[in-house]
Amino acid sequence: MAFDAKQPDPLTVALRFLSYRERTEYEMREKLESKGVYDPQDIDSTINYLIEASYLDDRRFAAQLAGSRLRNKFWGRHKVALDLKRRKIAEEIIKEVVADINDELEVQTAEAALRRWLRKSGIESSSLSQKEFERAFRHLASRGFSAGTAMKILAGHKQP
Repeated sequence: MAFDAKQPDPLTVALRFLSYRERTEYEMREKLESKGVYDPQDIDSTINYLIEASYLDDRRFAAQLAGSRLRNKFWGRHKVALDLKRRKIAEEIIKEVVADINDELEVQTAEAALRRWLRKSGIESSSLSQKEFERAFRHLASRGFSAGTAMKILAGHKQP
């Protein structure tokens, strides 16, 4: 890599950026450009070096983010996939990561999302009215759970 004296060292910028948390290749490219690294060859060689050194891995990033979204935000497969797509992760990586979310884990996450929503809404969870049932279904759908998963979870809540 040949560096211009006016241009910051791309590797230094990249490593500093990675020191906070895992990043995607797209984020790294954007960051380098925003910090004044304008030569595409310098950006490409820096990103290739980071990939070869295992500092940058979109698959690892996607798997970590998906796990975090499931555990902390109670998101389903669909919302996780949308978040990864928004972050410019390759479609094949998104498919792999979403396929790794097993049905049991998604059901457990949906149950936790429903319990949290019921508690915050002040709704008695043992019996839902038709209106509450529909609201709960919409809530689960908005969190990225499939209709099948939402119905499976809500089947345990009797409607009067």
